[in-house]
Amino acid sequence: MCHERRYVNRVALTKIDPLIAAGPAIQDRRVTGEPSSALLRQRARALWPPALTATTTCAVGAPGRVHNRLARMQSRADDFGQLLKHWRRVRRESQLALAHVAGVSAKHVALIETGRARPSRDMVLTLAEALDVPLRERNVLLRAAGFADAYPESSFDAPAIGQARRALEFLLARHEPYPAMVIDTAWNLHLANRAARCLVATFSEQAGRPTPQPTNVFRVLFDPTGMRPYVENWPEIGGHLLRRLQREAIGTADDAPIRGVVAELLALPGNAELLARPGVERADRRLPVVPLVLRRGGLRVALYSLVSAFGTAVDLTLGELRIETLLPVDDETEQTLRRLAQPADGRAIGGASRAADGGPSS
Repeated sequence: MCHERRYVNRVALTKIDPLIAAGPAIQDRRVTGEPSSALLRQRARALWPPALTATTTCAVGAPGRVHNRLARMQSRADDFGQLLKHWRRVRRESQLALAHVAGVSAKHVALIETGRARPSRDMVLTLAEALDVPLRERNVLLRAAGFADAYPESSFDAPAIGQARRALEFLLARHEPYPAMVIDTAWNLHLANRAARCLVATFSEQAGRPTPQPTNVFRVLFDPTGMRPYVENWPEIGGHLLRRLQREAIGTADDAPIRGVVAELLALPGNAELLARPGVERADRRLPVVPLVLRRGGLRVALYSLVSAFGTAVDLTLGELRIETLLPVDDETEQTLRRLAQPADGRAIGGASRAADGGPSS
């Protein structure tokens, strides 16, 4: 006959009361006041594994299965705790500060980080929200704690985000004659208006030749055969952009695409030296921003960027998209951009185009 017994975690989640584990015989002795022998205690310890980490009810004869299941639960708790500590350090938050924002006690945060407490699904999401963890990494935290993903990832062409894509195309078209593009967190190009494609075609040698897919804005800009030779203030803007890319890569997973972009750019000749320059050095201190200055022959443009994003996205694709809009620094640049926007027949052309045709083209 298979008896049901309940094993209770007593001391520091590592030991079992041998009187309970030994079964009814010893429990009866304790009730009647008879002393239990040391031999029976030793047998009780030998019968059941002492490493149970939670209160569990199971059939006699199957302690191995219980132990394995609880060990997996403990492993998940440890994994989540390490990830939580990682993100807390990335955000430079103490356990007390995180607990205050999340509405829990600092002791509970400490127990979760050390794996001695297993968070609920809601607690995982609350802590992730308090640390402003990116949506994709929140799914990683959920999986580490043993839960399913909370944020789906749709294709850029999926009907579910069709309305959002039309809004992006509308914004890019209305930004003409100034360049604008839609990029993701790794700076891969998804949409670009005609002014952006015309800018790349004018100030690079990549027009008309195939480029790796997906087109990456930083790779095109830093390519010695791309736009880099036409950047007039290269030491200034190159170092600024590299530091920006490094900051955006902080806290991401080791296999995140943006980390590959950073490593690839730093491997190019001369790029590592750009980071050695003080970030406060600017060619024109009258400007409140660091402009991108492009010159080819007698053609010159100076631009600064403005970044916008979806504020309440719960889809990974939308949450990782950003609109990078370029604006003229001076009147000369504005007039040049307006001239570039006029085709040979004198009619202005607008609209947004998907970056899937082998690279930007005019």
